[in-house]
Amino acid sequence: MPDSNGRLNSALLVGLALIPQQAMRQALRAEGFAHINEAGNGVEAAAILASELVDVVFTGGGEGSSPAELLAALAGRGPNRESVLVLLDEGLPREQVVAAVKAGAAGVLPVPPQPEALRRLLDEIAGRAGLPRSKRAN
Repeated sequence: MPDSNGRLNSALLVGLALIPQQAMRQALRAEGFAHINEAGNGVEAAAILASELVDVVFTGGGEGSSPAELLAALAGRGPNRESVLVLLDEGLPREQVVAAVKAGAAGVLPVPPQPEALRRLLDEIAGRAGLPRSKRAN
């Protein structure tokens, strides 16, 4: 659900521990995201995706939130089928990272992400969707 200026505005954080979740929430707010939801696992994420529009889904691949499964769920989620998934690498096994990228993840970021890396990835996502770049883009 891009904002009135057409910029990315909403995010869903899935399967993150408290500290990484707080760091991501703060980083996304700094990038202008107004709507940030959280889900403890893939089941909770599916419920949110069924009822709310989400621009970007961020997951750490925690228990019950396999990135590949979340990508499959997004593909069939009506208005959220255009949402993208970003994998947050909290020390995931390499196979899980590779599988997520092969399945269509928009990118991989460490937790917490460096502000410039997050901004660059969000700008790439916006560009692919034909939306304006971030409010802080140079």
